[in-house]
Amino acid sequence: MSASSQIPHLVADKVSDRAKETLDILSEGAQRWSTYPPIIDDLKARAKKLGLWNIFLSKTHYTEGAGFTNLEYGLIAEQLGRSQVASEVRRTFSSEAGGEAG
Repeated sequence: MSASSQIPHLVADKVSDRAKETLDILSEGAQRWSTYPPIIDDLKARAKKLGLWNIFLSKTHYTEGAGFTNLEYGLIAEQLGRSQVASEVRRTFSSEAGGEAG
């Protein structure tokens, strides 16, 4: 049984086909640790274009930051933390926790 087929019917129509496909790829046994879904690169490019790359950096100290205050970023991070891929596609993961720069 695929992971996407286990999404509750109440919300299944709210989940995009790309999200379902990614969920299935990332849920396939041992493959989940060695698979890199192509959607990740697409989402990274989109995040950069939308100014969501490195959003944790303050423009006060970094030119590439999005300009949010700590409070604003905290509220955004709370919502985005519900996604399994959001930290990678926005480059807000900790490189010390195994993330890669890019």
